Amino acid sequence: MEIAIKREIKYCNASKRIPERNDSVDLIYCCHMVEHLDYEETNIFFMECKRILKQGGIARVVVPDFEKLINSYNQNHDVESFIHASCLVGKKPKTILKKIQYLLQGHGWHHQMFTKSSFDKRIKFHGFLDVKFFEAGESAIPFENDINYFDFSGKSIYCEFKKY
Repeated sequence: MEIAIKREIKYCNASKRIPERNDSVDLIYCCHMVEHLDYEETNIFFMECKRILKQGGIARVVVPDFEKLINSYNQNHDVESFIHASCLVGKKPKTILKKIQYLLQGHGWHHQMFTKSSFDKRIKFHGFLDVKFFEAGESAIPFENDINYFDFSGKSIYCEFKKY
């Protein structure tokens, strides 16, 4: 949140409601957030994207690439590295403060994982078209912006799609 405040980036709980008017946003950028949502929260997020994007508006969503995790495991067979990199589990809260924090905030682990194919299906399920996948550093966004196109390079799926 500190970075968002410093850079004057709007943020919200995207799994509930994005506080923007219908058909009012040209670009949505979301990086390594969707995997922290459960299935229903993800549906809400994509419905909100569709609601607030203008016709022709673009969403760029970056998520961890589960296939890359699997390929890495198949090369080194290191279970602990795989579990750590997947963020599917983490340390159990031990102190009373951490336990209270866990009860109030939940854990920061991933609730779901995606491959290009599964992510493509999920996006198209919500009626988005022109779904494109890119390598780190690439984009089809036709205007200047401050997005870091290399965020989480080497372990992510970079996807852009439009509302028509």
